[in-house]
Amino acid sequence: MNGYKKEVWFDVSTHWVMTVTQIDPTELPNAVVKAIAEGEFSSWHIGEVDLLEFSGRERVYVLRMRSGSTDLHLYYGPQGELFKITNDTTDDYWPGMTI
Repeated sequence: MNGYKKEVWFDVSTHWVMTVTQIDPTELPNAVVKAIAEGEFSSWHIGEVDLLEFSGRERVYVLRMRSGSTDLHLYYGPQGELFKITNDTTDDYWPGMTI
């Protein structure tokens, strides 16, 4: 695709359910970039970024952020809304996950 890892899930009827694509931070929507720059994590380092696409739901951008020895996952919507912060950095995504 773009040189990044991509995982795709289908249900038992072969209908698309979810895709996870690793993207470059430069591919984030402007609204997400602005939210990071103006938010409490502006001084943190952005590591990898995953784009989660679900059937029937908005895209979700999961950013791995680091400050010193602290790692967090920040979940942003496409309009820059930060709606979840976790210290779970395992990259375990699945179609029925709660976001």
